[in-house]
Amino acid sequence: MSLINNNNFEEKAAKEFEELMAYKMPFGKFKNRRLMELPVEYLIWFRRKGFPAGKLGKYMQIVLEIKT
Repeated sequence: MSLINNNNFEEKAAKEFEELMAYKMPFGKFKNRRLMELPVEYLIWFRRKGFPAGKLGKYMQIVLEIKT
């Protein structure tokens, strides 16, 4: 991988991580709470039942991995 491509990847990853840290739960008991503030038990429940589709589900899975 060239240096230019590596820098682009790092910038994209950093931007996505910033978005993940600010992302808020759009519904339910923890509506408007940042995903990083969600209880592990709540994330585990979603893992059993199925994470939502799209970016929300992807980010919830990442948060669960970070917290466990």
